[in-house]
Amino acid sequence: MNTWNSWTRPPPPTGAPPTYALAVRRNLRPVVMFCATISGLWALFSAIGEFRSISAANDTNHSSLVMFAIIMGALHLAVTLVEVFGLVSVFTQRIPLVRIYAMMSAFSILLVLGAGIVRVIMHFSKKSDIIAECTTLSTEDDVYFYPYGFWGPVSHTTIDEKDAQNWCSREWSHDSWADIVSLLITLGLAGFFTVVAFSYYRQLLDPNASRMTVPANAPPQHYNPPYNASVPNLPYNQQWAAPPPPQGWAAPQGPPPNWHEDVAANDSKPPGYTGGGFGYGASDSKDDFGAHDPFADANARK
Repeated sequence: MNTWNSWTRPPPPTGAPPTYALAVRRNLRPVVMFCATISGLWALFSAIGEFRSISAANDTNHSSLVMFAIIMGALHLAVTLVEVFGLVSVFTQRIPLVRIYAMMSAFSILLVLGAGIVRVIMHFSKKSDIIAECTTLSTEDDVYFYPYGFWGPVSHTTIDEKDAQNWCSREWSHDSWADIVSLLITLGLAGFFTVVAFSYYRQLLDPNASRMTVPANAPPQHYNPPYNASVPNLPYNQQWAAPPPPQGWAAPQGPPPNWHEDVAANDSKPPGYTGGGFGYGASDSKDDFGAHDPFADANARK
């Protein structure tokens, strides 16, 4: 037993969960690993694209774009390292590492925000350089057309400088709003992934948070549930039967069954028995002598 770890481990949280905790009953470990993988791959591919644009800017003599590419590539690379550390911490399930990853996930939101702001600033402040670089790279390139689908006739032409400049201007106008929308979507996803990371950290502190609570005296789930006691006991074919009268059922006519008029109304003796021809044990004597003799039936059978 590692007593040092028991002494230094923070106690389970008490009270209501914080606002960032997700109300879930399942283990969030696979969810956190999936989010970290998606975020890491996105940041890695973004960093590769930014670093590749450095060589393109140098080849076209647009060195003013190099600094922006280096800054955005470094920020995306930092996000990649955060997600790699998150995968390691979640895989090992060590609370100190998961806590550090949760804090770094919140910090990665600032990294993503910084990269997006730098991209927007570069897009509007370096408009002429971006269009000029695009025009230089697109001039004298072959453009292929598929007028009848991919398997149809194919034609191509060589784009000149004027057409390349017009095409690059249209692409720049398209990216003016696309960069802002992508920044907002990326920030929303980064915030959601951060909430998942903090919720998983809370689950590690309190293992009972991810367990399913079973009601007391409840049958096991693999058994059929009992009948619903809240439903009244309905008679057979009630939906086709006539409803009962509003004042209740009327009493049947005539005297009650096994009524003998020779018995006084105030007689407290039980009614007499009739044998019906069934032999031994069917007769009973309730005369005046038998009313006072408990062995009247036995004497009558002798």
